[in-house]
Amino acid sequence: MDTVALAARPEDVEDQLWDHHTLFGSGYTAVPEDSRTPGEFLVGELLFADTILTTSSDLLPDDAALSARGLHLLHELAPHAHIVPSAGLDVAKLGSHSTEQARNRNLPGVVITPTSSSEPFRTVEHRVSRPLHPGRFQTALGAISVGCCFVRGSVWIAGMLDSRVAVHGVGPRVSVEDRGPWGAYLLQGEGCRGTHLALTGDDLDDDDIAGLLDACALTDEELQSARIGFPVPFPSEQH
Repeated sequence: MDTVALAARPEDVEDQLWDHHTLFGSGYTAVPEDSRTPGEFLVGELLFADTILTTSSDLLPDDAALSARGLHLLHELAPHAHIVPSAGLDVAKLGSHSTEQARNRNLPGVVITPTSSSEPFRTVEHRVSRPLHPGRFQTALGAISVGCCFVRGSVWIAGMLDSRVAVHGVGPRVSVEDRGPWGAYLLQGEGCRGTHLALTGDDLDDDDIAGLLDACALTDEELQSARIGFPVPFPSEQH
C-alpha cells in the first residue's frame, strides 16, 4: 500500500471525541459487543492513517470557524499525518504508508505529539522520574483528564515497579492497562522507567497539570518504605 487515507469532516471531529455512547449505541456498528466509543475508534483510525482527507457535507452548511477549529484539532491528534483537502486532490501530497509504523502508533501508551502547539487546542507533556503513589495518581488522573479530549502515555506506579502502565483516554473515557515489563517496550524512547504523559485539550493549565502529577511522586520517606502498594483499588477504566 502506498498510502492509507481517512476522510473526515473537521466540523464533526470534536463531537465524535466526546460521544459517550458505544459504537453500537451510536448506531455505527451492528455488533453489540464492540464497547469502543466513536472517539476511541476515530483516534485509532487517525493514528493508523498517514493521510487525512478533509471533506465537507452536501447536507449541512459549512461553518468556517468550526472547520478551522476541527482542522487544528486534527493536527494535534495526528501530527504525523498529511492533511489535504479531498476536493481537487493532489496525489503528490499524500503521505507514505508504513504498516509497522502505523501499528506502533496505535500501541497503548505511545506518545506522539506535534512539534509545536498553539490555541485553541494544545498538547501538554509532563514527565516524572520517581514512581507515583497509586492512590494519589488515581485522584490526579481524574482531575487532569477533565476537559482533555486525548490523554496518552506511560506511568510508573509504586507496587508494580517492573510494569509499564499505559494510559489512554479519548473524550469521557480514560483507561489504564498493565503492558508488562519496561524492557519489552522500546518504542518512542519509552523503554526506561518513568512517567511520561501527553494531554490534548483547549483549556489546559500547564502549571496545574505539572503540580498535580509532581504531587503523585513518592516522597523520600515513601521511597524508603517497602510497604507501598495499593491503598485503594486501581481501576482499569475511569469515566
